[in-house]
Amino acid sequence: MKEQILRELAVEYESQRAANRDEEQRRLAEASALDPMIGALTERRLELFHQRVRAAFDSPERAMEISKELGRELAAISSDLRKRLKAVGLPEDRLQPVYRCAVCRDQGYIGEPIREMCDCLKQRVYQRLCRDDNLGVQTDENFTAWNELVFDPSPTELLPQGQRAEMLKHRAVCESYADSFPQTEKPNLLFLGPSGVGKTYMLNCVAQRVLERGYTPWKLTASQMMAILRDAYFDRGDPERARLLRESPLLMIDDLGTEPMQENLTVTQLFSLLNERGARRQHTIVSTNLTPKELALRYTERVFSRLFDKRLTRVLQFRGADARMLRA
Repeated sequence: MKEQILRELAVEYESQRAANRDEEQRRLAEASALDPMIGALTERRLELFHQRVRAAFDSPERAMEISKELGRELAAISSDLRKRLKAVGLPEDRLQPVYRCAVCRDQGYIGEPIREMCDCLKQRVYQRLCRDDNLGVQTDENFTAWNELVFDPSPTELLPQGQRAEMLKHRAVCESYADSFPQTEKPNLLFLGPSGVGKTYMLNCVAQRVLERGYTPWKLTASQMMAILRDAYFDRGDPERARLLRESPLLMIDDLGTEPMQENLTVTQLFSLLNERGARRQHTIVSTNLTPKELALRYTERVFSRLFDKRLTRVLQFRGADARMLRA
């Protein structure tokens, strides 16, 4: 599956490079129409480059001298071009190369002699791998649509400050997490609380903001996650999906505790996943209706310690009345 995606993305990147070249030619034609000397200087710059390169090959003993001379000549032409572009009302960098990704220059790979995938290509691979699952994100549930008025402002014995005030604090934490991703204070969030208090909605808010910022979260239920891990364990299904669980930039597991338990397989696979992602400080958000005591009993102390690791995880306790009932 990944190889097929890479082949398709290679075509996409080639198309992008062709589009870049077309845009560069369009910009040059636009500038030359305003000042014909801009086009002439651009051609002269290219001619000089080829002449000096040939001269360096013909006289390798003078290669350093020729290189310095070329640098001075190109700098003078570039200075003249910037002045002329400014004079006709265009940005001074208007004729710079056009790239969607300046790191790899839309090649998709970086590094010599060992070539590695650029982050932009990794991102596109993740997006394609997640596409069939639609990322699990509800795009209409976002921080803009999030409404604190659905939460009860009244003080209670459990919440002296009121549910609304507490949820506003949780929103601030989650929005800061999404806005600073991937440079978050801690890589993980753990949402605790009963059904209907806004955990899943908040997951979708974080996911949507991260998507808007160009990263790819993968949100799925605990049952979907365990089905993927179980299939991989028994050599069924697509192994790329199990790998994606371990390598996704942001993995979001909703409703932990609702998945069926299968002897020791569920606990072992969950521990392996959390342990591996924690060791790599990869970002993971988990929501659950279970209490800490119930989590420890269901998944053993080893999984509990990974979920509540203070070095990696910030715990948010969602409390109060069912927001869906209040909304109704």
